[in-house]
Amino acid sequence: MITVLVNGDTDIEPDDTFTFFVQEGGFTIGQVLCTIVNDDFVLPELSIGDVSVNEGTGGSTNAVFTVTLSAPSDDLVTVQYATASGSATDGVDYTSASGTASITAGATSTTIVVAVNGDNVFEPTETFSVDLTNPTFATIVDPQGLGTILDDEAEPTFSIDGVSVTEGDVGTTNAIFTVTLSGPSSETTTVGFQSF
Repeated sequence: MITVLVNGDTDIEPDDTFTFFVQEGGFTIGQVLCTIVNDDFVLPELSIGDVSVNEGTGGSTNAVFTVTLSAPSDDLVTVQYATASGSATDGVDYTSASGTASITAGATSTTIVVAVNGDNVFEPTETFSVDLTNPTFATIVDPQGLGTILDDEAEPTFSIDGVSVTEGDVGTTNAIFTVTLSGPSSETTTVGFQSF
């Protein structure tokens, strides 16, 4: 009987193999393939965090989502991702993104970057999501990261100009006042008025 020591571990990994050779007089007279069966079957868990970013007044700002693995793996862990609109609009408020995120063997995180588009329009806080699907060598426990776009424009204000009109001798003359908003808004704005 020949004994070969196999080292145990708690790593989640594929089965390993090695070859045992039998030799006599310097010649190989037999060989056998030995398989070390992995007995650590609990896969590590994937989750994705939420992100808030200031929109900016032009260009784009990166919303960086972190995908985290609960424990390192001996294998390359992959997961597919795709953005989805909430109150934010793809192509206007942010640029859609999709693909495969990878966490290398021994590592526990990676990032996904989504471009948020800046503008100078006052608007409410908007949201979109990054959704995870189809993992390899892992399970997903938190499949959705929420992206929050924080508007950084001041709320616009109303102003009204004064006018002068010549009253005329008969009939009526219109006094036309111009009401101005200090900046653009994504929402319909209203203001009440009354003459005294």
